[in-house]
Amino acid sequence: MIKTLTNADYHSGEGVSKSDLDKISRSPAHFRAAKDAPPKPPTPAMLLGSLFHTLTLEPIEFGEEYAVAPDVDKRTKAGKEAWAAFEAEHSGKAIITPDQYETAQRMAESVLSHPTARPLVTGEGDVETSIFWNPAVAPDMLSKCRPDFLKRIEGRYSIVDLKSTDDARPLSFQRSAWNFRYHVQAAYYWDGCTSEFSSAPDSFIFIACEKEPPYAVVVYE
Repeated sequence: MIKTLTNADYHSGEGVSKSDLDKISRSPAHFRAAKDAPPKPPTPAMLLGSLFHTLTLEPIEFGEEYAVAPDVDKRTKAGKEAWAAFEAEHSGKAIITPDQYETAQRMAESVLSHPTARPLVTGEGDVETSIFWNPAVAPDMLSKCRPDFLKRIEGRYSIVDLKSTDDARPLSFQRSAWNFRYHVQAAYYWDGCTSEFSSAPDSFIFIACEKEPPYAVVVYE
């Protein structure tokens, strides 16, 4: 278990992740092609999800990882100069729009005001801890996972995972869970945490938050 590994180093490092399992489930060729391809920039949906995670679980880290783009006209000389100065000041950070920040902030507020969700993402626990293990079914394969939050209560723990979604209602989220293979994620993380801590978690919990007002939240175990 490594608490200080950055997200970028985790994803670029050794080990088979859940996203790797998704690729190889399609075909070994897709898995190899993804490994050989240069890193792709995050999609808007992926960026929103990461931003939502940060503002919910580690808001103090926001300024270190993100910068909100200024409203400048890059067609003008003054606008180009202002934009160049902004990029230089925030080199290495993810640049987000004011709308992306507003949406992610509202989502985080919705989770943190939800009577069931809030206790699951606050208090004692570990945020985005990197876990590495060798599964019993494939002892030569280094596996890895990075739970959003390991909620700890009196020596026991649960795995908590935040999901941004278009529709958090049970039937719709069930479709998302199948399409994005959340059941595989739950099983994989369960196996990794059990190996790391020598005891199984009490539960695996998804907190689903909608990306549009009123940013509804539903908690699934």
